[in-house]
Amino acid sequence: MELRTAERMDKLVPSGIRKVNEKALAMERNGERVLHFELGRPDFDTPEYIKRACIEALEDGDVFYTSNFGTMELRRAIAEKLVKENNVNYCADEILVTVGLSEAVFDTLCSILNEGDEILVPDPVWMNYLNVPKLLERFPLHIL
Repeated sequence: MELRTAERMDKLVPSGIRKVNEKALAMERNGERVLHFELGRPDFDTPEYIKRACIEALEDGDVFYTSNFGTMELRRAIAEKLVKENNVNYCADEILVTVGLSEAVFDTLCSILNEGDEILVPDPVWMNYLNVPKLLERFPLHIL
């Protein structure tokens, strides 16, 4: 049996940002100095308190899967931050922690869109706003 990719994969538009990133990484491998403006990549190191917390978690054996929603401790901390800094009131049970924006966009669109719904997308656009609906194979897009 031959393994093939799904036909819907042909509908996806490659990200220009990812192409630029691949070129930049190749330039770095060749010893060139590159300033990255293509991805949401910080120009600072991870704060020490985060590094220490990660090391401590590893040393404590805290290395297993958590709830699919994120740990309750983290969700409570996010809820507190939202109230204090953003004046937005959510309880921890209403918060879902994702591994990044791509997962958040995918999860959100999958959970709120129905067949026939239309999506208004700004232009220029982040490619996930085009590709996730195309992957779902049923949502027309209108680019403003």
